[in-house]
Amino acid sequence: MNKELIINELKKYYNFKSDKEFADFLEVSPQTVSNWKKRNSIDYDLIFTKCVGINAGWLLSNGEGNMIENADLVNEPTEIYNTSEKKEISRLKKEIDTLIDIINNLNKQLK
Repeated sequence: MNKELIINELKKYYNFKSDKEFADFLEVSPQTVSNWKKRNSIDYDLIFTKCVGINAGWLLSNGEGNMIENADLVNEPTEIYNTSEKKEISRLKKEIDTLIDIINNLNKQLK
């Protein structure tokens, strides 16, 4: 299996829709992921560090066997938020807090 397919399998497992999301998760530039695909290479140490639970044997054997360690014990993949999702969640929380303040002020005015 070429490395691009492995990258795509990892993206699919973590529900990343783009290379940029995957790169943000790994804390590398999108160009780095693009270069991996072009050069048919991967930074194994980085993948092992960031992609917790990925079976090293699967990764090193180019996709043979189970991708997930102890796959028979796993019911669902762990939900992991990438950097852009964390920023969006933070932004939405602030927006909700602002809306709550507005609602509270309007309720005070109505009383």
